[in-house]
Amino acid sequence: MSKQYSLWTCLLILSCLSINAQNLLNNGDFESGSNGVGFSINSCCYNEIMEPFSGSTFTGNYAVTANPQAMNTNFFAGGDHTTGTGKMLIVDGTTTAGGQRFWRAGNNGGGICGLTIGTTYTFSFWIKSVSTQNRANIDHQFVGASNVILFSGSTLAPLPAEGWQQVVYTFTPTNNCVNFELWDTTTTDIGNDFAVDDFSLTGPPQPFTLSYSIVNPSCSNTSDGSIVGYGAGGNSPYVFTLTGPTNTVINGTGIFTGLPAGNYSLNILEGADGEITINNIILTGPQSLTVSNPTTICNGAQTTLSFSGSSSGYTWTASPADNTLTTPNSTNPVVHPNQTTTYTVTSNVSDNTNLVFNGDFSQGNIGFTTNYVYYNPSNPSGLQRAYGITDNSNTWSNFFSNCTDHTSGTGKMLVADGSNVNSGNDKLWCQTIPVTPNQNYTFKYWIQTVALPIPANIAVVINGVSIGIQTASATTCLWEERSYTWFSGANTTAQICIYDRTTDATGNDFAIDDLSFVGPPSVCNLSQSVTITVNNAVAPTFTITNPICEGTTVSPLPTTSSNNIVGLWTPAFNNTATTIYTFNPTPGQCASAVTLELVVTPIITPTFGSVGPFCSGEIISDPLPTISSEGISGNWTPIFNNMATTTYTFTPDSGQCATTTTLEVVIVTANLIPDFNLGPNITSCYNPLIEVPEIVLPTTSNNGIDGLWAPPTLSYSLIGTTVYTFTPNPVNTCVTNFVLKVNIIEVPEFTINAGCDGTDFVLSTDFSQTESTTFTWYNDQNVAIATTPSVIITTAGDYKLVVLDNGCSREQPINIPTIYCKIPKGISPNTDHLNDFFDLSNLNVKQLQIFNRYGTEVYSKSNYKKEWNGTTNSGKELPDGTYYYVINFETGKAKTGWVYINK
Repeated sequence: MSKQYSLWTCLLILSCLSINAQNLLNNGDFESGSNGVGFSINSCCYNEIMEPFSGSTFTGNYAVTANPQAMNTNFFAGGDHTTGTGKMLIVDGTTTAGGQRFWRAGNNGGGICGLTIGTTYTFSFWIKSVSTQNRANIDHQFVGASNVILFSGSTLAPLPAEGWQQVVYTFTPTNNCVNFELWDTTTTDIGNDFAVDDFSLTGPPQPFTLSYSIVNPSCSNTSDGSIVGYGAGGNSPYVFTLTGPTNTVINGTGIFTGLPAGNYSLNILEGADGEITINNIILTGPQSLTVSNPTTICNGAQTTLSFSGSSSGYTWTASPADNTLTTPNSTNPVVHPNQTTTYTVTSNVSDNTNLVFNGDFSQGNIGFTTNYVYYNPSNPSGLQRAYGITDNSNTWSNFFSNCTDHTSGTGKMLVADGSNVNSGNDKLWCQTIPVTPNQNYTFKYWIQTVALPIPANIAVVINGVSIGIQTASATTCLWEERSYTWFSGANTTAQICIYDRTTDATGNDFAIDDLSFVGPPSVCNLSQSVTITVNNAVAPTFTITNPICEGTTVSPLPTTSSNNIVGLWTPAFNNTATTIYTFNPTPGQCASAVTLELVVTPIITPTFGSVGPFCSGEIISDPLPTISSEGISGNWTPIFNNMATTTYTFTPDSGQCATTTTLEVVIVTANLIPDFNLGPNITSCYNPLIEVPEIVLPTTSNNGIDGLWAPPTLSYSLIGTTVYTFTPNPVNTCVTNFVLKVNIIEVPEFTINAGCDGTDFVLSTDFSQTESTTFTWYNDQNVAIATTPSVIITTAGDYKLVVLDNGCSREQPINIPTIYCKIPKGISPNTDHLNDFFDLSNLNVKQLQIFNRYGTEVYSKSNYKKEWNGTTNSGKELPDGTYYYVINFETGKAKTGWVYINK
């Protein structure tokens, strides 16, 4: 995973300039030397002064030192930018116009090469004044670049009180090499004194990546393997997590030791770019001993033991002890135990394991870190500080000779175009390997030159200390081995790094292969066991169906017993007669012969008694017996048909020595139906007010069939449906039952209600209406006046209602002598007992409200009948006049109007 950082992000977090990319400048902090070490100064106009200083300087003097005041007592004292105690470049500005270039990149001022055209780079340095007058004004020149922008800082050196300030430029290379120059445009000899430090040239942030190397356990049963994770790019520090077969470990180094063989997962986490996980990292121990497979022998037989996997001494032992093991140091001892015995072989194996992971580069570009840039599959532009993994140096760069790898001539190697920057401090190859303290180790590698004239000068550094440096061969394609011894001391890890100290751009091209790092030999105590099972002779057992039916075509005699003994039977199988057979086990199974008598049973033909005849359609339970007279069980086909004469086949159940048989069942098709001139369905209405006698049903049909009815009498008082069944006497052959269904429906029961509904006089019924119900109202002229459950009438007289429900009807008369549903117009509450009260007693009033002419309620009563006599609710007499009433009836209707009080 990677992130593209914008310039605005870097403005907020300037540390990204140094964290996310490598500084491509050498000696940017001036700790490695002065003019000619990573930079140069225009010698025409600047002169270096050396310690001890005299305490005074002249224009054009400079020095690389730790304190400006030591050079000139008039300079302000102060430490360097990096640590406050390190070195910096201090300049007493020159007065020579046009010759003020005080810093140029490169040992001889030739700039920096190996840059990527079109990519944004960042150039920066720190500056401060060491005197107070006439500040230096720093200008620049970048040759081979475009889009040069002063990103932050000022061209004027800050005053001493302002301290160190950083100046940052961004630019885009138009050439692989860019020449950087700085000069002081101030030419006065008063003041114009300054210090610079921590020059940096960085490219864009490197992609966030994770790689790893491994060291397998030294023995199959030890936990001394290791996995080392290498993070690059992103924002360090990193957090590494290793998950293995037993636990999870987290650290910030990426070095995990004390690991057994197994499958591991390595995760790296960093703050800005997230995380990366590599799964299926496999640690494998060396192959253990291999012994012969377990085997089973018979008591008294012999067997040969064998093993492989060791050329050292070895010893066989037996548990329990076996006195037939007479050659315990033999590779293939012959034994013949009389009981089950476990034999164990032990051996001590010594091994000098190469601890370098992917030292022959057969796994490609993994297992190491580098400051070089990886180009795959080739480096067509011949860029410096570049490498690739290839099988031929010429196919990777056509500037190189046609050289192949050291291992086989067809394998992989690492080919490098040596770095010409950073004074040989660019790491070509680094790998971290766990070690044992106080042991001697040998590091070896093979190297060949792939282009001349100048060969590479290769240094090997372990834990920051050089252990040797040697120049590559002056002959191309000639492999040479380099070997160094290193004592681990108190170290538990060895970070092995290879540098090319040659920085020339001409030649300085080489390949390395077959890297190895070997310590003291590891000794593994190996052991492996094999069990020889000894069996005594056993008798084979069989589960065989016995007896069998005569003529069985499949042999019932298995050739493998129930206890897994294989053999053959004699004599040949005979399926027609009872025979005694002998089972002879196949040799080598520790088994004895056994005999078996197999009984053969003759085939039986099932027989059945007479079945039928039956009447057509007659319901018969189990008409066909499923067990024969001989006790043979089975099934009949087809399904029994009670409508036609049919031949049925009886098939015996499996496991019975019986054959199929057939049976014909006769069906008599002439069926008679009793005739009573009835039904089969009768519906009748029942009025409980009219008595109807029960009817005794006849026991002989019109067509002369005798029988009985159930129930025997028909009753019209049995409301609902009643089923009457006539069953013929048994003497009547093939005669069916006669069924009569009688449905008795009771005529509707109801009442008629009469009364006022508000000012309407209404006749209504309480009968519940259904879809089959009709209502018809008649007046005293027998004229239908309504077909609803209620009707409004306006005259007194005789009325009737006819209700028809489910086909049965009933008539109910009612006489209405008077109709009175009027509301009085006024009252005269003067105690003459005439019209003293507001009478609404016939109107079913739910609530009465009385209001005066101003709309104020003066009286209210629920369930009102005839109570109001012209007073308020509190009993106070109301004055004569007109009052407004609101009447709410029980039916939900309402009536309003005026009533007059006249006393």
